[in-house]
Amino acid sequence: MPKANTFTALGRGNGFGFCPKKVDVSEFDNWITLGGVSSGSASKAEIIKSLVNAMKVFWNLHSAQASFTAKWNNDTLAFDKDLPNHEYVTESKPIERLCKAIKQPPISSTDMTEAELNETDGFGCRTGGGFLILRPVRMYNGDTTNRLNFVGYGFSNLFGGSAGGSHNEGSASAGAEVRVASYLDGNTEVGSSEEPPDSGNVFYFNKKASKLILDNIPFRSFCSAVASTTAESAFSESLTTTSSSASASGTFASSQSVSGGVELDNLDFYTY
Repeated sequence: MPKANTFTALGRGNGFGFCPKKVDVSEFDNWITLGGVSSGSASKAEIIKSLVNAMKVFWNLHSAQASFTAKWNNDTLAFDKDLPNHEYVTESKPIERLCKAIKQPPISSTDMTEAELNETDGFGCRTGGGFLILRPVRMYNGDTTNRLNFVGYGFSNLFGGSAGGSHNEGSASAGAEVRVASYLDGNTEVGSSEEPPDSGNVFYFNKKASKLILDNIPFRSFCSAVASTTAESAFSESLTTTSSSASASGTFASSQSVSGGVELDNLDFYTY
């Protein structure tokens, strides 16, 4: 936990130096305020709790840590594009957030080199991720012009990460994705589909919409693990999701495999 100098901010009387915009979150599949409200109306205590957590995130959030895996293999080649324990760190100290835009941490990525893609005919595996400290919003469960619909504060985005890859001619592909925010679309579902029927072109999926607690602050997460093949009879897959992670792998004919995984590990805050 890094240490910051104390300071006093003369803002708008709402804990910030700006007026958070209003968002009707009832239009999204899943939402939760930073005070823990996810349906109906909110009590004064729940709204205050969401404001306290919004101030903590906006003023004091320093970094996040996430881990990525991505592997690709065939009979003669093997590539590993893992990115373990990656830290997304903002350069903006708390006092610098008074009048300046927060310097967002650089996005992360790992990818195949041009020489490697030449070896694999353009196929392979990769990872990518981003962590954002945005301005909080006022969340409304319905019409934003009706103050009775105000349920608390939240963030439109916090983290997004993906990993995976594919083999030639669609014989095997796999991908994992994790998204975290106060409101987002996506529902829990597990299964497979074949398009067109009896074609052998099969898509497998394991998707999970969850409540995710990070440093005692509630968020919504959507974690997705998918795999697909054009040759079902010779394909095997493994798909897993939790509230903070997703992993997917696919293997064709025991010789071609690809996998990807993403996990958001933790947040770190400034102390005073």
